[in-house]
Amino acid sequence: MPIDNQPIAGKSPGIDTGTPGIVTPPVPLKKPKKDEIKLEKPATGKKLKDVINIRPTVKMAEATDGKHAVMTFGRMNPPTTGHEKLIHKTHQIAQKHGTKANIVLSHSHDKKNNPLPQNHKINYVKKIHPGVNVSGSDKQSPSFLHHAKKLHQAGHDHLHVVAGSDRVGEYKKVLNKYNGHKDHYNFKSITVHSAGQRDPDSEGAAGISGTKMRAHAKAGDHKSFKAGLPKALHSQHKKIMSHINEEIENAEWEELFTEEVMDQLIQETYQEESDILNERVMTLLQRRKAALKMRRLRFRIARARKLKKKRMASTDMLVRRARRAARTFIRKRIAGKQGGNYASLSPSQKIQIDKRVEKKAMFINKLAKRLLPKVKQAELKRLKSARQNKESINLDFSNYIAEISNDRQTSTNDRRGPIQEVEYNAGSQGSTSTNPRVQQLKDKHKNEKETTDTRHKIEKEKLKVIFRSTTPKPRN
Repeated sequence: MPIDNQPIAGKSPGIDTGTPGIVTPPVPLKKPKKDEIKLEKPATGKKLKDVINIRPTVKMAEATDGKHAVMTFGRMNPPTTGHEKLIHKTHQIAQKHGTKANIVLSHSHDKKNNPLPQNHKINYVKKIHPGVNVSGSDKQSPSFLHHAKKLHQAGHDHLHVVAGSDRVGEYKKVLNKYNGHKDHYNFKSITVHSAGQRDPDSEGAAGISGTKMRAHAKAGDHKSFKAGLPKALHSQHKKIMSHINEEIENAEWEELFTEEVMDQLIQETYQEESDILNERVMTLLQRRKAALKMRRLRFRIARARKLKKKRMASTDMLVRRARRAARTFIRKRIAGKQGGNYASLSPSQKIQIDKRVEKKAMFINKLAKRLLPKVKQAELKRLKSARQNKESINLDFSNYIAEISNDRQTSTNDRRGPIQEVEYNAGSQGSTSTNPRVQQLKDKHKNEKETTDTRHKIEKEKLKVIFRSTTPKPRN
């Protein structure tokens, strides 16, 4: 029971308590926001949790006035210890501004100065520092200005670019020149950071560069090449070195692939009888089976080749000829004299050469594309020559037919001439004996007539037999 002057729960005081009323509880007050503070670490070297500072220095958090973007742009062909420092510096600046670093790798690939393709470089940089965004330039966005524009279009207000000490001034000048341009970007601020000093004349890792790394790879200096790579890539130094040497070798061979060499290769290709191209590395058993198959089909292949000589070769056939010529060039460069005398080698020697040629498949494709126009021209010349020969043969055949016709008319008119002349000479001599020449001609005509009559009789007998077999018998 409620005590006097004590309000009943759910009812307001001083009101008739006949029907209890519901009172809405008050809305709690919002707590004021606390300012974010950062405490400086004590100078004693102890941990912050073990020290009580009665007069701490309060440092208010910096107010952010926009999104920051941090990027660096480079070739990194191949990545070196200097590039490793550049990537780490970019990552540190990105962490300071609460964003992620952007590493943009150039797509330039010119064999000698940029032997590694872009996709390989991207994989290597991701292994150096997995916590950064790695992308590549392309033909539509080839420079750092294009990528700065992309970052501005993505909603960033402040741009930070990290570069080597020798490139800082150039980046500042170019980036600020195009800032605010309607076709480029409009950042509130652009800051260019230096990744540190580099002395290209110094020895060892301090003065390492892409040019020195490529020289080490070409010279086969594994120790110096490995020392110039980032630690994350030390386990792959042989693979990277081999790839660089292969691309440099291809560039040197491409310089030797002149117009005269291409014409000679095409001429050798047309001298070969077979148009079959097999690029597989076959075992001894496979080679034996292929030889038996070619021997079994040799007459059919010869007949098909004879028919194709009168027609224009198809596009696939021209591509195969271009690829055969390119493979011949690579085979000669790899195996020297043995590559030139490939047909006379033993099967085991051919297998060893084919394995090395197979590794150059991409380079063979490139050379074949260069050879294809010349192969088409050679095919047109061959077809034109073949048609001219055919026309001359037809003309000679027509002349031959005309000569035969004229000779036949002449011989018909004068067919009895020799016999009459012989008979006249015999009669004029007044001799009753038969002339041997006349008798010889008479016997010849007589034999021809008997042979013709015999042939006619045989044909008549054959016709009678056929007629009897096809004529139906009368029904009884």
